[in-house]
Amino acid sequence: LTEHATAAMMVRNLQTVAEVRKLQSTAEALQERAQRAEEQGRRDALTGRFNRAYLDKAVEEEFTRAREQGWPLSVAFADLDNFKHVNDTFGHAVGDQVLKTAAELIDSHTRQADLVARYGGEEFVILLPGSDGDATKRVADRIVAAFRECQYEASDGRGFQVTISIGIASQNGDTRFQSSEKMLEAADQALYQAKAQGKNRAVICGQQATRTSGRHQSRPLSG
Repeated sequence: LTEHATAAMMVRNLQTVAEVRKLQSTAEALQERAQRAEEQGRRDALTGRFNRAYLDKAVEEEFTRAREQGWPLSVAFADLDNFKHVNDTFGHAVGDQVLKTAAELIDSHTRQADLVARYGGEEFVILLPGSDGDATKRVADRIVAAFRECQYEASDGRGFQVTISIGIASQNGDTRFQSSEKMLEAADQALYQAKAQGKNRAVICGQQATRTSGRHQSRPLSG
């Protein structure tokens, strides 16, 4: 009887261990699924880069952190030049591929610490913690050059090129913004200046740009 009871207890213990492991595996799978869902909620479905909602939160957090720690922070607004012409001429499927490639090009010229987000349409925003205006301008210039060298091909074999314009706003030293929203507006106005100067370039905003208010109040629709 003792041997039988001992054997039964061992079987019971093994079953318990198996059940615990199964529960642990299920819990880990559910946690992993929840993490994937949370990550997908932060991402733009087409390009895989961060979306506008996550960008807004990240900009606010980095802006607060930069002011508390006294380190520089830069943001760059990037807009594909004449993108509407691509959709009208080659179709939206080709336009989508251009957006995917554009996201990859921008990503390849930024640091791991930087954040690249699709702001909407053909606009992207790059958040560069710890980077001042001069350093950010060098990054932006490399991105502009990479777009100049990139060649696309439509389904009918026609080749074409898509350039990019970038506006930069940086907080460091004497340049201070009242809020993260004002900083984004300054970068947006610098983007307008880049467009007005002929596109296909990067422009860093001056102090006057920080006094503008209201996104796109003075900038026409992107082109």
